[in-house]
Amino acid sequence: FANTNYFGKETQFRLVGIEEPEAHLHVHLQDHLAKNIKGIIHNENKDTQLIMTSHSTHICGTLDIENTVVIYNDNGIIKNHYILSGFTNSKDDIKRKRYLQKYLDATKTPMFFSRKLILVEGIAEQILIPTLFEKHTGKTLESVGCSLLNVNGIAFKNFLEIIRKGYYIKCAVLTDGDKGTETEDRAVKLIEEYSQYGDVISINTNEVTFEKEIMEFNKGNHSKKHILEAYEDIKPRAGKSYKESFYNTQDGEFDLARDIIVEDVFQKIKNCKSEFAYNLNMSIEDNPDIQFIIPDYIKAAFDFIIDDK
Repeated sequence: FANTNYFGKETQFRLVGIEEPEAHLHVHLQDHLAKNIKGIIHNENKDTQLIMTSHSTHICGTLDIENTVVIYNDNGIIKNHYILSGFTNSKDDIKRKRYLQKYLDATKTPMFFSRKLILVEGIAEQILIPTLFEKHTGKTLESVGCSLLNVNGIAFKNFLEIIRKGYYIKCAVLTDGDKGTETEDRAVKLIEEYSQYGDVISINTNEVTFEKEIMEFNKGNHSKKHILEAYEDIKPRAGKSYKESFYNTQDGEFDLARDIIVEDVFQKIKNCKSEFAYNLNMSIEDNPDIQFIIPDYIKAAFDFIIDDK
């Protein structure tokens, strides 16, 4: 990009265009390229404007989001939106911009390559939601253009602000109600704050936690077998003993009338939620004939996502 002897004349390129530089590049080289481009523009050629198009989450996760534009098709109309459009220099917005610049890496930037989005709190939801979505809708998340983003906590507002400020993609949030804890009003406040954006944002919450809600809806009938198998895989001795207690010692029949004691099982698996989610997911996939009931708040989020109105 520096001054170059071009046709016998010293030339300074003021505008440089690069189209999809990630083609045929290993992901490490994509990161390397993006960092080099960022360094050149920021440190050496402040008079040079660079316009680059890319489908690489690695490149998008490395470059400055201040100048990142999403180009998308909205019902046949090609539109564009600067990611940070609408953000101001207020204390809250500056804090959010810093958070997003650090957090939007290659695992999060897929939200800018999709037209629908599901935000979840943690790894357990990240593991199970794709399977539950397919079970409920008969479609994969990818087939409906939906990305699943794990915010690793409750930092939903940082992402919801992007949508509220003009990036109008459908976004469903799945968050715990945490009833009986110090944060039990958090989900309610989130619903109130974004209620006027109901056409693009849907906040869906349970009463307590994701794992408890899953177990509560599947504590009886045949569906509880999934819970018992996941529990046994985590706690081989205690889990196996608990699972065997549901089989009649006389004829070996599975007791359909007896319910799982949700709180007891939760206390056993609460320190290994990701393993529980993984094992539960495997049980659901390996035993498609066993009914599995999806909690209402999760089904509501799915229905919102697949509704194309």
